[in-house]
Amino acid sequence: MSALREVLHRSNHDLRLRTGLRDGDPDVLTGFDLTEEEASALLAGDENALYRLLGDTKYFFIRENGNYDDDGLTA
Repeated sequence: MSALREVLHRSNHDLRLRTGLRDGDPDVLTGFDLTEEEASALLAGDENALYRLLGDTKYFFIRENGNYDDDGLTA
């Protein structure tokens, strides 16, 4: 799993990570091997950039109501 997908997956279960991403706190990304572009897109909540970085436009949702895993958006 890429570091970007790992962050998105973990954000569903890790309230500290999810809140930090929502608030734009770069400290929550410490320890993840993200590119500068990936980190910026996550912290800005730039869904268009994240779609492009994931190479897939059929799923992405990082907000509280989303469920993201390797298979994409789940109910």
